Amino acid sequence: VNDSVGHAAGDELLRQVTSRLLGRLRQRDTLSRLGGDEFGLLLELCPLDQAERLAENLRALLNDLTFGWEGRSFRIGVSIGVVAICPGETAQIALARADRACYRAKDMGRNRVFVDREPAPRSDDRFPAKLTPNGGSKHHMLMLQPVHQLGATGVGKLVGFELRRSIAEGEADKAFLGPAAGDQTGLGIDTERVVLRRALHAFAGFTLAPNDSFLLLPLSDSALSDETLLEHLVRLFKEVHIKPSRVCLLLSEQAVVGRLSQAKHLADGVRKLGSGFGIDGFGGGVLVSAALLHLPVQYLRLHPALMDERDHGPLRSAQLRSMRELATAAGAMLVAGMVQDHQTLKELAGLGFDLCHGAAVARPYTLDLRDASAGLVLESSRGVG
Repeated sequence: VNDSVGHAAGDELLRQVTSRLLGRLRQRDTLSRLGGDEFGLLLELCPLDQAERLAENLRALLNDLTFGWEGRSFRIGVSIGVVAICPGETAQIALARADRACYRAKDMGRNRVFVDREPAPRSDDRFPAKLTPNGGSKHHMLMLQPVHQLGATGVGKLVGFELRRSIAEGEADKAFLGPAAGDQTGLGIDTERVVLRRALHAFAGFTLAPNDSFLLLPLSDSALSDETLLEHLVRLFKEVHIKPSRVCLLLSEQAVVGRLSQAKHLADGVRKLGSGFGIDGFGGGVLVSAALLHLPVQYLRLHPALMDERDHGPLRSAQLRSMRELATAAGAMLVAGMVQDHQTLKELAGLGFDLCHGAAVARPYTLDLRDASAGLVLESSRGVG
């Protein structure tokens, strides 16, 4: 509606939807708009079966709504995820579970209700440590790391961002969706989709991002087993109203070499969508020259080990030159991440590296996910490189 007839129409639609929903709720129920076209509904003292019946009634109610604006009509649909909140469960966990249930409903064909009948995780295991999307703890935080051009004269303009994570205070620049993220719990694909969605919402609404800037999104190895990832990305791009060309998906060097045929299938599909594809951890010790012959690679992000600020010897310089030559031969942009000192930055500029980020370039912005869903807050990260 916003794209077709403007934001004023979208605001009026939200008012009508809110009015209809409130008309079917009890006085003790709580309805809240989480952001965009997303709502959260808290049903106090309500059994799961009763919540499912209400969700189906609300779905039918909105499905019957025909929204009119300036002579045009729009049919409305809604996808609803239902979960039972268990004793001792935190709000963050409950919201994350509801978010996943909602996406299950969308994946089933939209305009549906999905009820999560699985038992909630215990408060002590929640998400596994490396998957906890908690911007307020000292554990895992999602961050948008500014990526700048690098030229002969030094750091240039801001051109994009990379989604990173920190697993402890002061330890940044790790791919949140790193190799095999979530595989131990069976939540890899679901969790990855939640993070992808939240990251895209945050990036799309980030006022400091130039209109033509891009986002580098590292994927876990489990993405190669996600048969519907490409369809999911299409829906995400439409939901977030972001051009696919502004997003580049990264796979680890190890995953690309170990599962080359699957990586090529994903890379080709991503490029058909109009998005970029790249390799993360490039030059980490695995031979990738053969892979570069078969993959439509746009970005190569160097392995962090090559950015050790304590090593400025001739061996590292030779490694960096070889990475530069491989990237040039592949027609790919070379990204130097986790650059911690200005001496390394000067060396990279002299070698003709294209892009850079890290403590020596600019501080990251932390994504505060405590509010869950699309209502994200970006905070300037302090004390994190």
